[in-house]
Amino acid sequence: MKANNENQLNKLKLAIKEHGDKKISSAEKIYREILEDDPESPDANHNLSILLIQQNRLNEVSSLIDRFINNDFAIPQYFHTASRYYEVVKDYNKSLEMINKAISISTEEIGLKFLYQKARILKQTGDIDSAIIFYERCLNIDPKNPIILNSYGVALSALGKFSKSISIFETVIKLKPELFDGHVNLGLAQQNADKLKEALISYKKAELINSKHQMLNINIGSVYQRLRKPKKALLYYNIAKDIDPNFAEIYNNIGIVYGEIGQKKKAFESYKKALKLNPNYTKAFRHISLTKLLDQNDPITIFMKKKYEDTNTLDLDRIEIAFGLGSIYEHNKNYTEAFDYFKRGNDLIKKDFYYDINQTKNKIKETPTYFPLKISISEKTDYSPIFILGMPRSGSTLLENIISNHTQVDSLGELTLMSEIVTKTKKNNKFWPEIINQFKEEDLVDFRQYYLKKVLEISPKVKEIFTDKMPYNFLYLGLIKSIFPKSKIIYTSRDSRDNCLSIYFLKLYGGHKYSNDLSDLAGYYNLHKEIMNQWFSIYQNEIYHFKYEAFVNNPKKEAIKLFEYCNLDYEEGLERFDLNKNMVRTASNHQVRDKLNASSIGRWKNYKNELKELLNELNKDTFVN
Repeated sequence: MKANNENQLNKLKLAIKEHGDKKISSAEKIYREILEDDPESPDANHNLSILLIQQNRLNEVSSLIDRFINNDFAIPQYFHTASRYYEVVKDYNKSLEMINKAISISTEEIGLKFLYQKARILKQTGDIDSAIIFYERCLNIDPKNPIILNSYGVALSALGKFSKSISIFETVIKLKPELFDGHVNLGLAQQNADKLKEALISYKKAELINSKHQMLNINIGSVYQRLRKPKKALLYYNIAKDIDPNFAEIYNNIGIVYGEIGQKKKAFESYKKALKLNPNYTKAFRHISLTKLLDQNDPITIFMKKKYEDTNTLDLDRIEIAFGLGSIYEHNKNYTEAFDYFKRGNDLIKKDFYYDINQTKNKIKETPTYFPLKISISEKTDYSPIFILGMPRSGSTLLENIISNHTQVDSLGELTLMSEIVTKTKKNNKFWPEIINQFKEEDLVDFRQYYLKKVLEISPKVKEIFTDKMPYNFLYLGLIKSIFPKSKIIYTSRDSRDNCLSIYFLKLYGGHKYSNDLSDLAGYYNLHKEIMNQWFSIYQNEIYHFKYEAFVNNPKKEAIKLFEYCNLDYEEGLERFDLNKNMVRTASNHQVRDKLNASSIGRWKNYKNELKELLNELNKDTFVN
């Protein structure tokens, strides 16, 4: 009996050696020989399981696991291996159960990999806060482990803690400069923190390690896209496409770039390719619908309509489909069905959050009362930004294209910089707007330096005059006038009925919670108008009011007045916004390439029966007759 045990032990040692030397077939053969003599051998069952998991032969593993965890000699490593198996098959509850057993019978010293496994599983289940606790426990044991630090940084990024994650990833690459994931994750965190220049540097370092990584090339392409460099964006997207031509997301990204540079047909074909590769790609369907080149009887449309009705379709996909179908039916003048789908999409979005227009009023209504400030700074600066603000979908993209037709003007699109200044600034535990009356001259200088530093990161060769068309800057107009006293501010408006309808029919991202309910939408529009009236009273004759309908009726006359306000010489044809070749990074990118027409004026009349709630609540003085 003793000789037999020694023989089994020698076989096990040989199998482990063969396994370690990556002689997989030989190792498996020996493990199975051991199990023929002793089917319950915990070590042979355990080690064979590891081998099979490594080869992704998962259907053979489950029965082996039962043998090595259900015995009197189970050790922590057995439960760790079982946890890894259940993780691979996405049974995360069972995976957590197994790793908890491993942790419960291990010491803190040898339990590092078990704690790390638990952190990873918690992250995959979406419990990021708990995952971070376990990553930190790991780091208390091994504070300079680059792999654990890297995972910890990813978890922090998932919670939006980009500054802290950037610091962690910088430590990772100091400890292990050759770690590809460290450079990529640093770049992603920097990109999410709007540090685009630094993100490119990090991605380029990753590129030196592995230039054929598909997601890396997609990430680099997305940075160039945000930097409004479409040629470079397309270059990297196409590199990613060559690496794997069957990845639908790339064609969707390429389609977006083509849309932003005004090549609608190429955008359409790219979205169509994405949907051919993945017919269930609902985001690409919504994007293709915005080109207005997809018919309601197209097989793609019919497929998506069936998918919407499928009870197994996730709400996130159903939202994308609803807005896509709404756009298609409206283009085909099927207004009743169009509105029905737009409403369905908005209803699905708003069911996941609570919005109270009164809370918004309390938060922003008092802001104008703090201005103008009693302090001021020098008006002298090398740059003269033109701020275009108002409600989304009020004609701001059209206006930016008109202004940036001028040879002396650059367009920078929707910059979030004023919002960043507001959200990051605090003094004596006070925040915006209570902090406003504590500002000093040096604060305003710092704000201006921060703003211009970020602008130069986005566009190092930006012209002296450039546009910032973030609509919600109407909330910060007083701050803008304090930082840039001589800045040109243009408020865009159109008939509130058309404006609100256009917002309701567009799937907006970010902080637009008012946009998914007609009553909230009317309330927010009225609030914005009230605030703008306050600004006009405070800064009399300093804000230019660009009226969309007036421009459509007499484009040249309105363009001449506009450029006179901007202290720029009018040149023949500057009003032709559709000829502007600049990249347009908004939902209006297809519409703004069309020649001037009045089709969007009075659009609300097609839906007057459905819009009764909106029409009753909007202030009537915001209507354009």
